[in-house]
Amino acid sequence: MLYRGTPDHSDGPKGSLVPVAGKRLIDAIQEKIDRLRPAAVEKGSCVSVSVAEVADFALADVFGVRYRGLSAGKRSFLRLPFRIESFGVPRMDVQVNGEYARVEATTAKALLELVPAEVSKQAPASAPQGPGVTLNQYGKGQALYCAAPLFSAYYAEGPAMLRRLALWMLSVVHPEGRRTIVLESTPPNVEVFYSERGKDRFVHLVNYSGDKRETGPSQSQECVRVHGIRVRANVPARPKRVVSVPENESIPCEWHDGWIRFAAHPLGIHAAYMIEG
Repeated sequence: MLYRGTPDHSDGPKGSLVPVAGKRLIDAIQEKIDRLRPAAVEKGSCVSVSVAEVADFALADVFGVRYRGLSAGKRSFLRLPFRIESFGVPRMDVQVNGEYARVEATTAKALLELVPAEVSKQAPASAPQGPGVTLNQYGKGQALYCAAPLFSAYYAEGPAMLRRLALWMLSVVHPEGRRTIVLESTPPNVEVFYSERGKDRFVHLVNYSGDKRETGPSQSQECVRVHGIRVRANVPARPKRVVSVPENESIPCEWHDGWIRFAAHPLGIHAAYMIEG
């Protein structure tokens, strides 16, 4: 579950005994619900790609879907009837390994269909089984749901196509105009971490030239330097300066209308910058 911003459980009848582990799980689920629901209602956006979490379906009204159960199969496909040019995703069936949820849309709009794998060939079936990715308007926010375990499949195996799909989903529900930091002219293998400490802000760029799989051998590649990355960060007050960390080299920058802009040095493995408040 990924969320931005800040989108009913019951402990049971009076006098009932709840195991400590179960109570912790219930508390963790309720904490997630308490975080996600206000974000979706007020202004935020949330994305769920978890197929078996109770919290997902305690938030069924937020996601606009009805849960029908888990699949018996361990593989599914997200069917793209169109090309996503900006993320380099062709019109195709994208394989996602792992159990998937069977859902139906209530108030949500289906963006992609979920296609099960044929038992004999493990290839995509001709007919979809239901919604694969949905988008729902809830309050002043939006919530996107993916019935397939896209993120866990990506971290387990590392296929670039799943990463591109994840980036597309986040752009749908949380476009650049609503973000606090935007990278321009940046390939999808570069990740950014944006944090604050007092009045200072830190931008950490990481170039994942290999994959991020958790199991099996890593598909390491040569680390190619990335040129031309431009950083645009929302900073309400004019900062003093931007410096590279730890070199403390001053970086040319400009601030206008609450946004600071600067060009990053060619990126090797990683680089960090401080926006001094």
